[in-house]
Amino acid sequence: MSTSVKIETPRLIVDDFTEQDFPFLLQIFTAMQAVGQKWHNVDADKPDTVQNFLDQALANSRADQRETFRMAVRKKDDNGQNSLIGYMSLCDIFKHGNGLPDTGILITPDFQRGRYAREARMGLMMMAFSIGLEAIYCDIQTGNDASQKNVMGMGYEQMTEPDGSPQIHTVNSLDGKKPVYRYRLSHEDFWKKAPDMVSEHGKKCGWDDSLSSAFKTAVSATPRARLPKINLDISENFGPFNITLQDNSPAAAP
Repeated sequence: MSTSVKIETPRLIVDDFTEQDFPFLLQIFTAMQAVGQKWHNVDADKPDTVQNFLDQALANSRADQRETFRMAVRKKDDNGQNSLIGYMSLCDIFKHGNGLPDTGILITPDFQRGRYAREARMGLMMMAFSIGLEAIYCDIQTGNDASQKNVMGMGYEQMTEPDGSPQIHTVNSLDGKKPVYRYRLSHEDFWKKAPDMVSEHGKKCGWDDSLSSAFKTAVSATPRARLPKINLDISENFGPFNITLQDNSPAAAP
């Protein structure tokens, strides 16, 4: 594995997939499909598409120079086990603009109203801007109002045409091309908004106030200037959020 990753939050562990995750991934996509939700190139009725999804994630994690992170979102359990509840991605980190680096997340329906997606995405944003990215993007299908509201509530801004209308792009899926809106979040904007974002999330999740205070202290302790080049070998402690990437074959950003 070229670069291993681990994001830890008060309720979640985000790390690389393993081959043993297949049956749990299949359960997640089956549960999503049962409530009318689909991921671009996956059909739960065709297990080979789920296997292909997992194989791509495993291949990304083993690449000599890692450019894409397709990660498992695991919920910490009282018995010490971590249950797979979703997927999160940060793709094409060495490409800039035109919707890249791209971010995405899915959470199984049973946990979609527990703010788990928001918590995981906050960890992802801390990771992205700790390794030196200038901006991250997110494409959301035009009819997905809930996800659009979620990312805008986390500081992403909708990209627009010169006349002010939303940019509309397309993504490929098993059902053909789908129209999407594109959202962007910059390094500077994230670190400005992060303390209030974490504080609001903590209150709604019932966290002890000390967790949000610890985050604010950690963020303010060191200037959050963007790194001059991408660094895939970091260990950052942001109070209740811990980000670790261990790079076994360092690569500089083009």
